[in-house]
Amino acid sequence: LQQQLAVAGPVETGQTGGGSGDAELAVLMRRFAISPSEQAEALEILDPVAGAANRAELLLDRLEPLHRSLQAIAAAELQHQPLLVSLLEDRLRHREELCLEGLLQSLTLLPSPSAREPLVQRLRQLALVRLQPLLSSPRWRDGLPSELLESLRREPSASETPKPQPSRELILEQLEQLVEDPEPSVAASALVLLSNLDPRRGEACSAPLRAPSRPAWVRRTVKQLLDQPSPAALADLPDLEKRVVLATSDFFRRTWADTLDLLADQSEIRRYEAGAAITEAGDTCRELLLLVEGSARVEVRGDEGLQVSPMRPGQVLDELEVLSQGTTENTIVAETSGSRVLAVSVDCFDTTLERDPDFARRVLALETRQLRRITRHSITT
Repeated sequence: LQQQLAVAGPVETGQTGGGSGDAELAVLMRRFAISPSEQAEALEILDPVAGAANRAELLLDRLEPLHRSLQAIAAAELQHQPLLVSLLEDRLRHREELCLEGLLQSLTLLPSPSAREPLVQRLRQLALVRLQPLLSSPRWRDGLPSELLESLRREPSASETPKPQPSRELILEQLEQLVEDPEPSVAASALVLLSNLDPRRGEACSAPLRAPSRPAWVRRTVKQLLDQPSPAALADLPDLEKRVVLATSDFFRRTWADTLDLLADQSEIRRYEAGAAITEAGDTCRELLLLVEGSARVEVRGDEGLQVSPMRPGQVLDELEVLSQGTTENTIVAETSGSRVLAVSVDCFDTTLERDPDFARRVLALETRQLRRITRHSITT
């Protein structure tokens, strides 16, 4: 945009009223047909205050459909697919958090309470509860003007109380919109939930996801979904299930979509009968394992004898040993028939750490916390 400003050159004052910021912006819009987001950026260059207000309006416009979608996926009708709901909620909450942080940043640039008040009122109606954890963090607690902080923390009025649960039709409409989401895992998850509620509408919305431009795993998932009797089980959609399991685990939560695709493509889901050994003490750690379904126990033999602890779905097994490519000290045994485990090759995992620096930093932080817990436990015992 700065290059466009330079290319636009001086503004003809006879037509634009003396070369004001609004006039320069009008010239840019005529010459370059810029989008609303580009308009907001141009406003910040020409007039930071006006730009902040415009950016806040855009973020509020994005926050409103997020709010409706979050209400819809929380409906009881969808809770038979908890992993799909969890993935959608996490993705939408992350977008909501980014919107809220951008809004708070914009509001601090506005010069007066009167300029902020309409935006603050709208923000409170959309996300009053979600704002409170952000406002408690030092960044915003100490960085926001006191008047603004007090206004955002004020008790809700009657008009700001939670809205009633959405109707079935509104839930279906929100799922249809999520099927159009640019993130493949979000679109595919929404399509499964939509098809479970209304197979006819699900099939009607599936055509764009079957287009050749879509990832191969998405096209396979749609075909498998349409071939299944409704409601389809997530276990019958292996490409989607692997991505959902990874994305909703503590270890991989909020990892880049490309990283999850790489991991999912190089992983497999294995099924075990009751009493079968998933790993045995002394095995070389060549895979990172996540419990998908069922139950398992971890057996550790030490100086104090055999210690047994349960495993929960979504828990990663022996992540420290996998990172160091050492040997496991645990024996992991399936407790129920049909227990399923997602296995990710350690070679693929190493490649992912090299390609995705952000993921590598997150893994390092996670493992540092785990080591501290182990160290504290060793000291206390």
